[in-house]
Amino acid sequence: MTDVVLIETVWILSGKKYQASRDDIIKLISDLLSEPNIVFENPQVVWAALSEFRTERSTQDETGKKLKLPDFPDTLIIYKAKQTAKQWGEPIEAVYSFDSGTLRVRVHNNHFPQI
Repeated sequence: MTDVVLIETVWILSGKKYQASRDDIIKLISDLLSEPNIVFENPQVVWAALSEFRTERSTQDETGKKLKLPDFPDTLIIYKAKQTAKQWGEPIEAVYSFDSGTLRVRVHNNHFPQI
């Protein structure tokens, strides 16, 4: 299963039609990763992204406004960028996104993506 197929699957299942919850997505990806007949493009990156996604908890900013949680596709994209930078022997300086939830994903030495 390519990363793109996994991301599209998660976007569809968590969308308006199926409304899969965060816990549903965690269970789905965990189940897929444990299925011996499914081969992932990079299972280590998917596991790392899932671990990060699983640990995120709802919090508020200094004004009391609830902060948006990162979704799994954004978390996977960031971890994929981290893995690619490592393969190339380059530091990862930033990952840019229009999604404010992405800012909460820890990437490398506590550096965060930039919006």
